[in-house]
Amino acid sequence: MRQLIEDSRKELDFLAEYHSAGTEGQRVEIRERHEKFIEGIKAKGHYYRYFKKLVEAAKCGNWVIDFNETIWDNEVPGIVADLQAYGIQEFTISSTSSRTVDLCWLFQKNGCPLVGLTRIYARWKSLDSDEYEKIPAFKFQVR
Repeated sequence: MRQLIEDSRKELDFLAEYHSAGTEGQRVEIRERHEKFIEGIKAKGHYYRYFKKLVEAAKCGNWVIDFNETIWDNEVPGIVADLQAYGIQEFTISSTSSRTVDLCWLFQKNGCPLVGLTRIYARWKSLDSDEYEKIPAFKFQVR
């Protein structure tokens, strides 16, 4: 998990550096360094998925990754193995799919107990403010 957190922080640093760059030349140089960094992350296979999830979570103000997309039944064992391999100890599911309860049950059966409900920041901001909306999510542990 330490490497995943470190890489996610580097990504956020790239974004901050890019937005504070004073010239187009500086932005080009930052983009080139960033592309090499991302190539290295992508070369790590599935790691890239969890890297993106952690960066997304951090941008919104969340402490753990959130699965908010469709996950197929046959993907769950591999996801659990990846979470264990990368040292991820907890995650949330905020998907509003009609299959979310079934998905939660599959994670439970594959060694990730449901520990309760929580509220997380969504990926979108409220229409009437510059803050991310709070939405409900299922919270799981990884064992």
